[in-house]
Amino acid sequence: MYSTVVSDVGTVRSNNQDSAFAGEHLIAICDGMGGHAGGDTASTIAIRSLAHIEQDNVQGDVQIIAHMMETSVMAAHDAIVGKAKRERRLAGMGTTVTSVALVAGYWVFGAYRRFPRISAA
Repeated sequence: MYSTVVSDVGTVRSNNQDSAFAGEHLIAICDGMGGHAGGDTASTIAIRSLAHIEQDNVQGDVQIIAHMMETSVMAAHDAIVGKAKRERRLAGMGTTVTSVALVAGYWVFGAYRRFPRISAA
């Protein structure tokens, strides 16, 4: 399977807060929350947390890959919150995450809306 991702900044913002990954077995799209500080940073962190699944996706076990997707998103959440706490200018940053993996002929879908949007206090 061949895949690709394309994103457009649009007409409202000056920077693109989207990040994406397209591989042979995994496609992930993260949309940094528009207008919030660090949306581009949050979406990049989330993509980096998911991209390893492309390389690790060799077992052909749907449940293992679904678990990997879930734990990767949880790790991204923790990394985003941690970065926002260390860098005050990024307080409130967040992203959406949508991903799909092809495993043993089955599509494993994961969607997580707007996380974490937590202010570092």
